[in-house]
Amino acid sequence: MLKIKPVRGALALLLAVSLCLAMNLTAFLIDTPAMREHAEQAVDLLGYESASPEIVGGFASSRLDNYTAVLILKTAAYIGDDPLLRMAFSGLRTDLPPQEDQTDWEAYATYSDAVPSPNNVPYSRYWHGYTFALRLLLCLFTFTNLQMLLLFAQTALLLWTVLLMVRRGLQQLIPAFAVSWFFMSPPALGLCLQYAPVSLIALLACSLLLALKPALSRSVGLPVFFALIGLFVNYFDLLTFPVVSLSFPLILLIALETKTTISFGGLMREALLCCIGWVLGYACMWMLKWGLNFLVLGQDGIAAVGDQISLRLSAGGESHSRLDILLRNIRIVTDKTAYRVILLAVLALLLALFIRRRPRRLDGRALLLLLPLLAPVLWTLALSNHASDHTYFTYRNLCCAFSRFSRSPRCSRPTEPLPPEPPARGNAMTTRELLYIKTIADEKSMTRAAQKLFVTQPSLSHCVMTLEQQLGTRLFTRTAGGLVLTYAGEKYYRMACEVLRVYAAFESEINEERALSQGRVTVGITNYLATAHLPRMLPAFHREHPGIEVRICEETTDQVERSLLSGRLDFAILHTGPDDGLTGNPSLDFEALGRDPFLIAAPHDERLAALAVQRPNAPHPELDPALLGGEPFLMVSPGQRIRQITDRVLAEAGVKPRVLLTSRNYELLRRLTSEGMGCMLLPSRYVGLLGGEGYQPAYYMIPPKYRAWWALSVVRLREAYLSRAAEAFLASFKAHLTEDDL
Repeated sequence: MLKIKPVRGALALLLAVSLCLAMNLTAFLIDTPAMREHAEQAVDLLGYESASPEIVGGFASSRLDNYTAVLILKTAAYIGDDPLLRMAFSGLRTDLPPQEDQTDWEAYATYSDAVPSPNNVPYSRYWHGYTFALRLLLCLFTFTNLQMLLLFAQTALLLWTVLLMVRRGLQQLIPAFAVSWFFMSPPALGLCLQYAPVSLIALLACSLLLALKPALSRSVGLPVFFALIGLFVNYFDLLTFPVVSLSFPLILLIALETKTTISFGGLMREALLCCIGWVLGYACMWMLKWGLNFLVLGQDGIAAVGDQISLRLSAGGESHSRLDILLRNIRIVTDKTAYRVILLAVLALLLALFIRRRPRRLDGRALLLLLPLLAPVLWTLALSNHASDHTYFTYRNLCCAFSRFSRSPRCSRPTEPLPPEPPARGNAMTTRELLYIKTIADEKSMTRAAQKLFVTQPSLSHCVMTLEQQLGTRLFTRTAGGLVLTYAGEKYYRMACEVLRVYAAFESEINEERALSQGRVTVGITNYLATAHLPRMLPAFHREHPGIEVRICEETTDQVERSLLSGRLDFAILHTGPDDGLTGNPSLDFEALGRDPFLIAAPHDERLAALAVQRPNAPHPELDPALLGGEPFLMVSPGQRIRQITDRVLAEAGVKPRVLLTSRNYELLRRLTSEGMGCMLLPSRYVGLLGGEGYQPAYYMIPPKYRAWWALSVVRLREAYLSRAAEAFLASFKAHLTEDDL
């Protein structure tokens, strides 16, 4: 549930306004020869380039605005004897009157450090935050280097935002997000003084929201955060395309919230309050600018304000309607063949992704992602006069619309979330507690767990402390590698995984269609079994159930069992030993599908051959492992099931093996055995699996009393619920097994 913190929010806004005023006052205390020289060079350079050059000829979207850049430079680098307040809050600049044969632009782009009194021109509504930053940076950098710095800052923030989107599970938004910024022409954004502030603030807001959303919500509230965005955008911007600083963060906020359990109503309220916050922040700074400007000039600014509002809200002339102006802005990014091809390619890609992974049902919260599209449309329709005069940059307000072509993130169950408060005292354990402990154990960090759960770190810590008090034991210990479960914590973790798994399976089963048109199966399996069995059964399974997504987790037997116990797998297909179902993990059920006996592979040795016994109709002679005492052994790695069975058989035979070589590659060991290096145990079906006819050791059967065999088995959590998709996969797997497999 959205919490608004009015006191903290008011203090944050007051501090932000105070900072803005302080920066403007401080700006004109900065006055160095380098600043003046760099400002003069910048104006000369821009005047040489022309008023509105294009980075790429013929592409209006790459157009710069040198005319306004000169205005910015002249306002920021103004040098005069005026009082500090007048310089800080009236937007004074030096203009020279046109000379003979000069255009207005040529006269305007002429720099002069002389300030004749008649030319101290106040630009009433435009005193800006760039003044402090620009005067400071011009003391250190030339204008060209400053452009490179802005371009680098924008690129770094863009990449950082994309990385944070990946970390927060919003990969689905990245393609369309990137297309949006492509059509906004990032080189132009970085090289133009007029454009750079909005793009930098928008990207900074996106990265802060992705990285610090729980902290922002806890400290000042998200509507206040958006109000701060609007405030600073108006402070730095000259009415270019400010709505992108609202739409892009709002898209990310809604996408993040759809991954939580917030309801449609709660998310709608949160999004609207954030929009209102941005509008109020923008409007308050706008009014403050006008008010201070006319206060220091001693003028009545009400009439001027009214004229500007009336002008900007007009339709832009009798010949163009508001809709025509909106369409003209849209055509900036659709009037080139290259742009059309890129746009169509993105649409085709996203459509293909949607068809491949179409949602089970429409989620109203995901539809709220359309809301950020309304803001730029309404802005353009309302300020048609401005959008008509400056189409070459106002079109960028609409570029966030391309982000709406992206697939929505997977939505969590749309219920109103519980407040992130510690659980009530008592003996009952809630699903929230179970989820908290499981997440902390998985992340090994209280901070990362809090971020993943969208709760505050103190609340999460208090919840764990309260639960430990109720249980009378600690669940975690702190080590150099992070938080580690205690013995009691391990017990609790396993129980939490089981309960949450059952609950999730129940939910999944309720929402599944009876025709198995959708679903997901996560299977743990060893590399050998995956290679041996899945290519035969998966094609037929997908033909029968094309809507079921199969996830294969290929690991060692021990790793698969750990993943199964943690709840990350539906079931596993493994080789199990004779005792796995009796003395193995009591939390697991083992369903044996068929046995494969082990053989002794040994060098061709007459002594061993003489000790072996030939049984009738047996493919190999029988040799007691007890007779292998003193023989060198070649072993697979301890984590492999072959090694575990080998160790047990030799222990029962009273043989302490002299291990000569250890490797994960059983075929390598088999071939080395044929060369006389030592003995090994391996399953009979592994004999000759990879060929190698020239590497054949002597094979001996093992007496039945040693129970030297393993079984192809299906392993699942005891009494665990299997979804219909998982049951269908198991049925298909069993149907494709042959007598040779069993």
